[in-house]
Amino acid sequence: MLTSRQYEAVGRLALAFNEIEWAFEMYMAHLIGAPEWSASLLFAGEGMFRHKAERFDRLLKALAEGRPVLQAQIAPIRQWVKRAKELADRRNEYVHALVVDDFETNTTLLRIKGIDTVCNEDEINCLAAEAAVLVNQMHTDCGDLLVTVEEARSQATGDGLYSTAAPTLEDHPDVEDSQADG
Repeated sequence: MLTSRQYEAVGRLALAFNEIEWAFEMYMAHLIGAPEWSASLLFAGEGMFRHKAERFDRLLKALAEGRPVLQAQIAPIRQWVKRAKELADRRNEYVHALVVDDFETNTTLLRIKGIDTVCNEDEINCLAAEAAVLVNQMHTDCGDLLVTVEEARSQATGDGLYSTAAPTLEDHPDVEDSQADG
């Protein structure tokens, strides 16, 4: 059995990533900005951690492409998302590990991807601390971005988020002309 401090470290790591995942969901929902809040949450909340991270990154990329003035503000957030995905791989190793008892040596080990290893409490705590710093920085950068995006949308003339003059789905280059098929 792991020690209480080792269990605490794994729990702290898991909870730190819950906050990162929540941040992905909330910032995506705000940046999507559907008039019906539940519609934004529907899209933002689907999938697992990696899916949300990738969707958030694609949303940030689209915003940067649509409003090039935001690229400098968005770039560090995309780096935070990338780092969160990297840390999530390490988190998964611990959260999904099996606790195994080695009766020959009278030790408790973690089986990570089929390999028995000593539970490194310090490494787990460092990962949790890095995740906490990451999410705090994400909150700062994303909060600033939300303010900037909202200002840009409200100042837009004719192509604001809820404007009737906004481009239609048919105007988007990735949408095929349904009438072309006959």
